[in-house]
Amino acid sequence: MKKEKIIMEFFITGVIGLIIGFATIWKIFREVMKRDNQEKEKTISYYRILNQWLSLKQSKKSVVEFFEKNNYSTVAIYGMKEMGERLLEELEGTGIEVKCVIDQNPVDICKSITVIHPDNSIPHVDVVVVTASYYFSEIKNKLIGKVCGDIVSIDDVVYSKY
Repeated sequence: MKKEKIIMEFFITGVIGLIIGFATIWKIFREVMKRDNQEKEKTISYYRILNQWLSLKQSKKSVVEFFEKNNYSTVAIYGMKEMGERLLEELEGTGIEVKCVIDQNPVDICKSITVIHPDNSIPHVDVVVVTASYYFSEIKNKLIGKVCGDIVSIDDVVYSKY
């Protein structure tokens, strides 16, 4: 009888362990899938923006027209990954002055322009362009009250009517 009780307890413990293990693995799997889907959505979003930007270029138009049309002469660029780099390059040599770039990781981004962490003081500009458009809402909420000018997404810039 004692042996059967030990076997039964061992069996029940094993089943409980399997259930807990499966639930843990399932939870981790769902989190990984969620992150993968978010990355996929972000990549598709950036692809569409870059495709629209290329379409503008092929139509002999420039995002500079967005800034001119809205009377933005001074700009800060938030986010210096590929999208921010392209915007900075396109605005160089135009009448639009990029006063600074804002980035969470402001190390060795760009030696020719001031790089500011978003927690630091941001100089007065007419507009801050958030190139990390997938995170635009949360970035905008962090910048409200720290920025004197407008805050727009790179989507606003490339999808504007030209």
